[in-house]
Amino acid sequence: MEKEENLELPPETTKEEVEQTPTPEEKESILPDSTDPLDKLSEEELRAEAKKYRAIAGRKDKKPEPKEVKKEEVPFLTKADFYRSNQVRGIELATTEDVSDTDDTKSKKAQIKDNLDIVKKYYVSRRGQDTPESVKKDLFTALAAAIAEEEIKVEKPDPSAEAQTIGAKGATVKSKPQVKEDTDPRFSKPKQIDEWYK
Repeated sequence: MEKEENLELPPETTKEEVEQTPTPEEKESILPDSTDPLDKLSEEELRAEAKKYRAIAGRKDKKPEPKEVKKEEVPFLTKADFYRSNQVRGIELATTEDVSDTDDTKSKKAQIKDNLDIVKKYYVSRRGQDTPESVKKDLFTALAAAIAEEEIKVEKPDPSAEAQTIGAKGATVKSKPQVKEDTDPRFSKPKQIDEWYK
């Protein structure tokens, strides 16, 4: 025992604790059969530290898995479908009469509605197809082009119907306005000096 007394023990442990500490063989017999390889370590501090690090490493692995989002296959709108829907809506705007339309606009809409196939021949997307309003404006431009090419006949109002107007003091009838001949001023005879200021 004298040898044991000469041994220096760490300040934390006492002789009694050293005597009570089981040997590794005793530990195996005391502990139930464990499949954990860390339980076979002989030093408690080393075992505790190893288990601590294993627990830290295990926490990183136990992240919750993201929930799988069920994606319903919704058909998406293609650019061609978008432009086609704007064209249909633009034709609808150009052919249906609105309360706020003027008489001129109403007559243009009626002409487009009656001659839609001819107007489509002259249709060019100048303002783009992003909005139905731009398609409507392009249809009005196409109508003007069709009228200019004389594919669509336009009835001109009778000038004699416009000759009668109501004056400030009552109804007055004006005579027919004199229609000047369509002559080119370049080919007419020059006026004399005495006629210049008349």
